[in-house]
Amino acid sequence: MPEVILSEIEFNSSILELRHRILHPGGPESRVLYETDKLKSAIHLIVEDKQSKEVLACGSLLPEDDDGRICTDKNRIRGMAVALSAQGQGFGNNILDKMIELTKENGIGYTWCNAREAVLPFYEKRGFKVVGNVFDVPGSGPHFKMIKIY
Repeated sequence: MPEVILSEIEFNSSILELRHRILHPGGPESRVLYETDKLKSAIHLIVEDKQSKEVLACGSLLPEDDDGRICTDKNRIRGMAVALSAQGQGFGNNILDKMIELTKENGIGYTWCNAREAVLPFYEKRGFKVVGNVFDVPGSGPHFKMIKIY
């Protein structure tokens, strides 16, 4: 396993590229560029190979309410992606754990995300609960809304 660094960075092309490659390969890059990405209050985390500087994983914590509107009392997790070569090494766990820590530190009591069915256990292990029924995201497939209240 490579020696890695978990960092908070400003949104940049390395995040966009990894999101695109993992979350919507073959689709337009615009599908993984979110309106709130460049807000000052947006938090972008990466796991980077210390030697090569390759971004191996990323995730964003965005100030959005359940309807996608900008707010100050809720966070939305978006763009969680781990490079294929780095999956299964705990990098997604590192990012999600840091997001939970930052949410608590900032006094925010509610975090939510839309999760693909395959990753429900990943979020459930950290206390996220499914709310509502499965829904389809065109080009991405079935998703579930998940929330965590602190």
